Amino acid sequence: MRRALAVLVLAMIAACETRDEPVPQQTAPPPAPREPAAARQTSDTTAAGLWAHLQSSNYRNWRMWPGKEQLYTGTEPHGALLTTYVNEPARTALESGDSVMPPGALIVKENFSQDSTLAAITAMYKVAGYDAEGGDWFWARWDANGTPQVSGRAEPCKACHAANAAHDFLMTAR
Repeated sequence: MRRALAVLVLAMIAACETRDEPVPQQTAPPPAPREPAAARQTSDTTAAGLWAHLQSSNYRNWRMWPGKEQLYTGTEPHGALLTTYVNEPARTALESGDSVMPPGALIVKENFSQDSTLAAITAMYKVAGYDAEGGDWFWARWDANGTPQVSGRAEPCKACHAANAAHDFLMTAR
């Protein structure tokens, strides 16, 4: 009996021994990929809120409107020269030929005088349910220092862009 007990104890000890096999490491799941700053959206439909979003997302690092470069020839009321930036949702829609921009699309146009001096910054921000009559666009214009000049359901912007309502109020050729 002693012998059987000793064998049983030795078998239990052997079963509990650690082996030289690698122990699986407990690792945290990889962090979810962060959406690029250009694609992040703001729900703030105020000139100050959108301006803060443009500054924090560094819109000048966004891609330009497809087929356009810096300081292309513009027309009034925007200026003699223009540079147009688009965030990721807008760029994707443009490149895929979508007829309507998705919510979150943001188009930023820098307006320059003939001597290339920045005069103003204008933006169109697509917000679902914001203004059906105006294509759900939130419009804004700031002077070169970021002081708001017009924003919201801006009638002057809507009136001019309404000529292209069939093209989602976009004036720049696709």
